[in-house]
Amino acid sequence: MITTGVLLGALKPVERWQAMRDFHRSNDFMLDRHFILIGVAAIVVLITLLCWINYRQRRRESKGGTSAFNSFARRRGLSAEE
Repeated sequence: MITTGVLLGALKPVERWQAMRDFHRSNDFMLDRHFILIGVAAIVVLITLLCWINYRQRRRESKGGTSAFNSFARRRGLSAEE
C-alpha cells in the first residue's frame, strides 16, 4: 500500500507544482467556485429569512400578549396605575 507521503516524496518539485496547479482545474463540480458561492449565498439567504421570521413572530407575540393583558386587566377592573 502506497501512502500519500511516499507518493509525494517520489515526485520532483516541478511535478508537485504542476500537480497542485492542475488540482484547481479539476472537473469535480463540488470544488467549482460557482457551486461553492451559490451554496454560501443560499445559506446566507436562509439564515436571514430565519432571523426575519423569528423577529416577526416575537413582535406578533409581544403585541398579542400586551392586548391580552390589557383586556384581562379591564375585565378585572384594574386602573392604569395598577
